[in-house]
Amino acid sequence: CEGPGRLGFYNNWFVTAVAFWTSPAVARFRRTFDESALIFTHRNNDLIFQTAAVRLLLPRERWRRFADFSYQHHTIRDGAVRWGGLETGSRDPDAAGTLRAYFDRWHADDGAAHPARRCRVQLARNNASFEEVSYVAHGRTRWGVLAAPYCNKNGRAPLW
Repeated sequence: CEGPGRLGFYNNWFVTAVAFWTSPAVARFRRTFDESALIFTHRNNDLIFQTAAVRLLLPRERWRRFADFSYQHHTIRDGAVRWGGLETGSRDPDAAGTLRAYFDRWHADDGAAHPARRCRVQLARNNASFEEVSYVAHGRTRWGVLAAPYCNKNGRAPLW
């Protein structure tokens, strides 16, 4: 984790092996997490639980980030995007068109306020290569860091 605001793996879309989540170690961790009631008292949600389980109990060599397809996910309030955004896939054949369509749909009037940024993301811990994506982030963490995909000052997002 390279600084404040990197609380967890984005988990609205993820691929997993069910056997990991039903293993004795994760079952013990899940019971402890549930008994703590932090889900209810401190909003430590599925993102926090799943990230902690992976980071504590799954060898890094088995971690994998999927960034080859474009993905958008956001919260809309009063007709405007308030949180979330778009990340173009490293293998999207029309990434520029994906960005244009997103801006036309959600930012025809305020595109300058949410510029597209580039970032190089690491897909696997045991692979030193990084693939380039573009992203439009909405909102910032409480530390003022853009919400996704957690690029560091060098324009890279390592797989923690």
